[in-house]
Amino acid sequence: MKVMARGAPGFNGVRLEEARLARGLTQTSLAQMVGRDSSTVSAWEAGRQSPDWEGISRLCNALSVRASLFEKTGEACSDHYFRSNSSVTVGLQKKSKARLRWAELLESHLSRWVEFADLDFPNLDMGALAQIDDQAIEEAAEQCRDHWNLGTGPIKDVVAILENAGAIVVKEELGGVKMDGVSAWSPDCQRPVVLLASDKASAVRSRFDAAHELGHLVMHRSISPDQLSKAEYAEMERQAHRFASAFLLPAKTFSRDVQRMELDYFISIKRRWRVSIAGMIMRAHSLGIFGDEYKERLFKYMSARGWRRAEPLDDELIAEKPIALAEAIKLCIEGGIFGREEFLSAVGLESFDVESLACLPRGYLRQEAAPVVKLKDFQ
Repeated sequence: MKVMARGAPGFNGVRLEEARLARGLTQTSLAQMVGRDSSTVSAWEAGRQSPDWEGISRLCNALSVRASLFEKTGEACSDHYFRSNSSVTVGLQKKSKARLRWAELLESHLSRWVEFADLDFPNLDMGALAQIDDQAIEEAAEQCRDHWNLGTGPIKDVVAILENAGAIVVKEELGGVKMDGVSAWSPDCQRPVVLLASDKASAVRSRFDAAHELGHLVMHRSISPDQLSKAEYAEMERQAHRFASAFLLPAKTFSRDVQRMELDYFISIKRRWRVSIAGMIMRAHSLGIFGDEYKERLFKYMSARGWRRAEPLDDELIAEKPIALAEAIKLCIEGGIFGREEFLSAVGLESFDVESLACLPRGYLRQEAAPVVKLKDFQ
């Protein structure tokens, strides 16, 4: 561990705040863990003071990070987008933001050695939030499909589309099944970063979350969520939801596929479109295939069958998985660019965090290098 002098100007309080939030801790709880006053922790985070060596050591132990993390540059970024849900706590939202920033940190270090996919997102000038109507959303979804030559049929892998377009995607458990995702255009790595919650067991719901975040990235890039009213924020979320439906279920193609309106028929096309039955019912309703009364009837049938909690095929369809960060790390380590310990020291995080963020196999960064020579087996 690198020792930092008392009051060292290189200590970055923003990184301390990120680490605290990534662990779901308040300033008071962290202060108790390191044996200092909460006002001291507040001063460290605000940059008014820098901890001495003992304080840094205690912070590292309490937060399970390395001292080098606190030397990293970086500023807080507020333009993050969340799927609205009143049951998602502020603490869980802040945790998600912090872990998204850690994903940016990994990309920043790895980009010195590897080339991630070139940025290839369509440039859609959607204007102010109030100017985006449903027709504009439908057109935006079509433009994205056209830009990436996706055709009008089912999309194979939304996460792969995001990564191939230059986004950094992270998928990990956050400790709350109501948490869906968070995304931002990163000022540090100049590319979009997306975090998807993997707490859900449903592959189709997670896939919808990815399309929802894509909607934010292409439609709301010039909009700052922190400056929106509650009603405006709800409208922004509705727009991203509508985009996800239109992107995954194109109007003309999907309408032709809804040949019957029985509940069991939606099971048969769920495997093809990889969208939830509830999502397909909502899309069919929005396209005018049936009205309010029939929509409510289908949802009552779903409730009677216990499908509102878990639908048929949810345990069969395989969830999409990000691969870009994992491949970059493996390429560097297995190519001899740097060792496992060297990489962890450089980013300032422990192996379990990097493995989780990069979707690496558990224990990959703790593996010892194979010996160059070994004794023969004479048995």
